[in-house]
Amino acid sequence: MMLILLASFGLGLANAYTLSLSKTYSGTTFFDGWTYNQSAIDADNFGNVHFVGQTDALALNLTYLNSAGNAIVAVDNTTSGVGDSTFGRNVVRLISKDPISIGTLVLADFLHVPYGCSTWPSFWTIASSTQKSAQGEIDIFESVNQRTHNQMTLHTGTGCTQSNVSSSSAFAYTDATVLSTNCDHTVNDNLGCAFSDSRDGSAGAGFASSGGGVYAMLWDADGIRTWFFPRSSLPSDIQSASQSPNPEGWGEPQASWPAATCNPQTFFEAQSLVLGTNICGAFAGNAAIYSQTCTGTCTDLVGDPTNYNNAYFEVAYIKTFTGAPTSVTATGTATAPGGSSTGGGGGNGSGAGGRATGWISGCIAAVVLLGLPALF
Repeated sequence: MMLILLASFGLGLANAYTLSLSKTYSGTTFFDGWTYNQSAIDADNFGNVHFVGQTDALALNLTYLNSAGNAIVAVDNTTSGVGDSTFGRNVVRLISKDPISIGTLVLADFLHVPYGCSTWPSFWTIASSTQKSAQGEIDIFESVNQRTHNQMTLHTGTGCTQSNVSSSSAFAYTDATVLSTNCDHTVNDNLGCAFSDSRDGSAGAGFASSGGGVYAMLWDADGIRTWFFPRSSLPSDIQSASQSPNPEGWGEPQASWPAATCNPQTFFEAQSLVLGTNICGAFAGNAAIYSQTCTGTCTDLVGDPTNYNNAYFEVAYIKTFTGAPTSVTATGTATAPGGSSTGGGGGNGSGAGGRATGWISGCIAAVVLLGLPALF
């Protein structure tokens, strides 16, 4: 009985936070929460694009609500640039007006994601102050060309690594392969520390044909985790549109970066959400990458508008929730807003290992508070 009491006390501390809905992007107000990143060129990733502003995006029918009330963010599929070697296709990049910070869960319900040779669609976060990877970037959804597997990546300053290379380790993941472990944006051509979802249909044509699904990202004191749930496998609290979902009940994610070797407080500043599609550029246009799923040369396709008939996002909603643990104390436990203690490992260990620390801390507290004899 005493052991049961102690275990219950410790486990109660390990999940002592509740998420609450912070922001919803959906329906008629979806586009109100974003700025359009207008730029004639793509200086960062060398894409064959023009990022258009809101006025042009509306006139060209690149952003609108469809008959189902879902937001469409599309690549121009009407303007021909055939024969023009300097042609750049009109696209949209949306950047959230409200930044997010550590302690946030992001949910994105997509019914369709862009695909096709030369396309590079992404939903990610980037440092609000600089819009640069050096202050942190979290790629929640990313694909190129005809790939059918989502890629999830962190890009950071020097010193952040993905140490949890075993799927059976404490901060476990499932249905994914580790592609790279150094998150430093200055090495390996900014490859970052990446996972590839091993399930077909987490991106590409199969995503839409199976009804789409929900991408999730939790950024808290334990580290960073991302999930993809196909429409047929949504957790009950996502399916019911709960105002307080519980990621701890969702099972293992498809990507996990524990705080032990990538402190989520120090490597990531406040982040903006970003949604958009690039064309060719440093990733989709890389010859070795392009040839994996496409033939010919990437830039040969840019002028043909019909190549982009499937290059659009259809978004039911994007939501953010706050209240997850945000900081790490000297004892290795994570602290949720309001001061409640959880068993997150932060910089001294994470996942199940960190929660074990919380369990032991709870047991010690029970001994002290209840006057029980020490059993360990």
